[in-house]
Amino acid sequence: MRDVTTIQRAAAALRDAADELNTLADTFGWMNALFSSIERCAKEDGPHPGVLRSEIARMAAMVRYLSSDWQAIAESMSENAASKCGTAGNGAGVTHG
Repeated sequence: MRDVTTIQRAAAALRDAADELNTLADTFGWMNALFSSIERCAKEDGPHPGVLRSEIARMAAMVRYLSSDWQAIAESMSENAASKCGTAGNGAGVTHG
């Protein structure tokens, strides 16, 4: 019976990890779209260069916010996965500062 419970817990942890990775993949897709827009604006020679610079600055601020926010979320996901696997506190995780 104990083996079944262990397998069920492991399967649940894998499902959670897959869900969290899908969320991260979506977020990287959003960031990719923003970076593509920034790149396009930076290459365009429009009639109002100041407007393009303003758009680039706004998009860069959005990407900065998203990347900072999602770095914290990814770190939390990593800690959560480590605790579910019983590896919390063993020094195996990577920290960012």
